[in-house]
Amino acid sequence: MKRLDIYLDESGDLSPYSKTNPFYAVCFVLADDAEACAPALRKFDFDRKKSSLPGDFVHVGPLVRNEPPYKGYEREDRQRLFYGLYLLAMHAPIFLLSVEVEKRPGLDLGVSLTDALLSSLEERRSFFARYDDIVLHYDNGQPFLMGVVLGAFRAKLLKARFEKTLQSEHPFMQVADLVGEMELIRYHCKLNCLTKSEIAFFGEKRKIKKDYLKPLDRKAL
Repeated sequence: MKRLDIYLDESGDLSPYSKTNPFYAVCFVLADDAEACAPALRKFDFDRKKSSLPGDFVHVGPLVRNEPPYKGYEREDRQRLFYGLYLLAMHAPIFLLSVEVEKRPGLDLGVSLTDALLSSLEERRSFFARYDDIVLHYDNGQPFLMGVVLGAFRAKLLKARFEKTLQSEHPFMQVADLVGEMELIRYHCKLNCLTKSEIAFFGEKRKIKKDYLKPLDRKAL
């Protein structure tokens, strides 16, 4: 039986459109070869344990914004921790996929997200059809999302099931969080509205696109 593990997270929230909350994305990390992933996972675990920063998992948004639990730590230390997770995303034999919805007044987010997911799955039908067992890993932070994702997979007659997995339980959950944060930053680049904390952490738009977003795009499914 061929199994595909999908680790997912979201960027943004389900609240209605506002100027400060115009974007929502669902991000997927797809892995089908645990043995091949093991070296990159061991390297990440080794580097994570060497870090002086707190916590048993990496939460990228607070890391970038210098918020708890990382508030007050040196930027170089926060960047080093981020880069360890980024290297895991780049070096592990995984695929990345994100589905974005740009909110607008009156938008039904559930309908729009479902439509976007169905379209994305249809475009990649031949890939997903290889697998007899598709396991969706999610921490159940927003039950709405799990219903939408499961519904989209089942509408395409794909054998998917849900398994609750915390961010602290698997680094690929943290990679999904990283992808979500980078998709938000991509959106900010598009609108030329990078925050001061994003610029301080990553540099200007040109550097972000060249050094982070384009390499991640090469991992896209």
